[in-house]
Amino acid sequence: MAAHNVRICSATLDADSLHLVPLTAVTIGACTAIWFYLWNYDVQIERFGYQYQKVVAEHEWWRAISASFAHTSPLHLIFNMMALWNSATMEIHYGWVTYLKYSFLLVLLSMVAVTGQAIIVNVIKAKIKMGWCNHYS
Repeated sequence: MAAHNVRICSATLDADSLHLVPLTAVTIGACTAIWFYLWNYDVQIERFGYQYQKVVAEHEWWRAISASFAHTSPLHLIFNMMALWNSATMEIHYGWVTYLKYSFLLVLLSMVAVTGQAIIVNVIKAKIKMGWCNHYS
């Protein structure tokens, strides 16, 4: 059984393999449709993208998810969808439900990391500003 999983996991995917990777195919289709909508209607990134102030201070948590599916340029979309397609063998290996759980966890953790980094930077800026104000007052 293990040899069978290894063989499947290293399978070459092509357009005829879409039935093997439904979550990947749907995600690529959805991201492409979202990009086309944003491009076609000239939607500015500020309306949907991740912004520390909006996510943390204004509690717009949905931005943490929407930012992961929105792409600002065709090149950005193409490279991300190529990376997603190249990881599709994991969907075959683990199954779409487990792959969805891992993917969602990855999106969530990446947004936690971005938010954590922004919090650290803001704290450091505040400490520096306080230090300068106390030093020069």
